[in-house]
Amino acid sequence: MFALSRRVSHSAPRAARPRRGFAMFMALGALVIIGVLVAGSSFITLQEQRLGQNSVVQTRAFTAAEYGLNKIQADWDKTPNLQMNNGLSFDTSYVLAGQGTAKVRYTRLNNETFWIVSEGRATVGNSTAGSRVAVKRVGAVLRLRIPTIRANGAITTAGNISVKGSGAVYGNNMVPSGWSGCDTSQPAKAGIVATPTATVDIQKASSVTGTPQVTRDPLAADSNTYVRYGDETWEALKSMANVTINGGQGPDASPTVLNGVCNKANTSNWGEPHRGAGTVAECYNYFPIIYSTSSLDLNGGRGQG
Repeated sequence: MFALSRRVSHSAPRAARPRRGFAMFMALGALVIIGVLVAGSSFITLQEQRLGQNSVVQTRAFTAAEYGLNKIQADWDKTPNLQMNNGLSFDTSYVLAGQGTAKVRYTRLNNETFWIVSEGRATVGNSTAGSRVAVKRVGAVLRLRIPTIRANGAITTAGNISVKGSGAVYGNNMVPSGWSGCDTSQPAKAGIVATPTATVDIQKASSVTGTPQVTRDPLAADSNTYVRYGDETWEALKSMANVTINGGQGPDASPTVLNGVCNKANTSNWGEPHRGAGTVAECYNYFPIIYSTSSLDLNGGRGQG
């Protein structure tokens, strides 16, 4: 018999090599990457916040500038039309709650033109977290549209007219008492201008004065005489009325003052045509456009415009 033998050898396992510090390096690398991502995200967020603040503050500043430009025209006082010399400027300011401020300057260029500049300023944020300030300027040229009225007489009528009682009509060129700067070189006009076929009834000859007292003009019958005034129309003037009333009585006996200024909210206040002692100086430069939707009774009181 033969016997087979198999030799089996066993080798001892190798000892694992130590990897000292590998996990620490991985952790540090991960922290660096995370830190870069966080810093980049914070930077992008900060930039977007700043861009948003810049957009908001610029929009507010532009809104404030436009508001000032429109507000000065809506609140236009006719005083500079009369007393402001060419080349002079006037400054005013407006505050928009929660929006900003507007500083407005208008300068008179010539007798009919004004140059308006409105500067809007707005702020977003605070001094602790950082604030954004924006300034916007807008400008406009304002031209006075002066109606061209063919005033050939104190009264021009397309229908019949009757002057009775204490009523008086003056066609002569005269300077009101206390006034200055009036053109005294213009010739006298007719007292009444009427159509060739109209009836003119004057109870007392002394009630109507002019050169001549009455004149007949076919243009008095032309409707364009009453609805077109150069570049202006009747509808345009009506839309610009400062005082709109539904007939009734005329102005108060004297203009009214509220908080030290002419009370323009009072529809019975038509300005102060008188000058001197006992007059209302605050309303000297108030020349309102007055529109009555129906018949108006002028009996006493005073006004201008």
